[in-house]
Amino acid sequence: MSTGAWSFPAWRKLSGAPPLKHSAAQYILLGMRRSGHHAVRDWLVAHYPGEVVSHGFGNERDWFIARDGVVRDCYIFNAENIDPLSVAECLDTDAWLSGTTRETVPKLGVVLRDPYNTLAGVLKFWGPGRSTGVVETWAKYAREYTEGPRFLPARCVWVLYNRWFLESEYRLELEGRFGLPKLGVPIPDVQSHIGSSFERDVAPRDLQVEDRWKHFASDREFLGRFQDREVNRMAIQIFGDVARVVCKELELPS
Repeated sequence: MSTGAWSFPAWRKLSGAPPLKHSAAQYILLGMRRSGHHAVRDWLVAHYPGEVVSHGFGNERDWFIARDGVVRDCYIFNAENIDPLSVAECLDTDAWLSGTTRETVPKLGVVLRDPYNTLAGVLKFWGPGRSTGVVETWAKYAREYTEGPRFLPARCVWVLYNRWFLESEYRLELEGRFGLPKLGVPIPDVQSHIGSSFERDVAPRDLQVEDRWKHFASDREFLGRFQDREVNRMAIQIFGDVARVVCKELELPS
């Protein structure tokens, strides 16, 4: 059965990344579709005053973020919807960075959002046709978090999106773990180029990111995706009251 996630060879279509400065900061940011990882990427970008090159795969295109024409000093490899079993191949930096040296070791970040709002975002943005395997792939990442890494390296920095969005102290903690050059950088005021599935014209800080599941509370297909007790237990273990409320309101097994 398909997991709905990309395997690495399916989307590694390198077009030749631009050469980096010798000491440029480098990040690999992994996240599922609608997990909030584009918002986290924009937050990383906001820490750097020069040019940030964001090289992305999964939608088979590259994009470049530049502000005011000022040269940035950061490179972000933004990998969307990668199956955890394929992540090891992503970490061969020679495969995705050209013109760089081994002098700078990329920081690996993994963005994880609760499964209920993740699936709700996918259904709203793409519809059922692109939602196959979302919960199954989420469960693979969740096991890496709750049971310890098997396919992801121990050095990765986990970004729990729900907490990142709501808690400034948690963002400070992440800034330290990522080794970012500035502290206390808020969530950007403008949505990313993809933006919310639900509220396109709302400032990011005003988005109702924990309530997306409510749009599908009566949807039998949505409810059917969460009949696996293990998924709900992991969601509660990782996200606490957010997941506990969903399970109670939707009468999901946990």
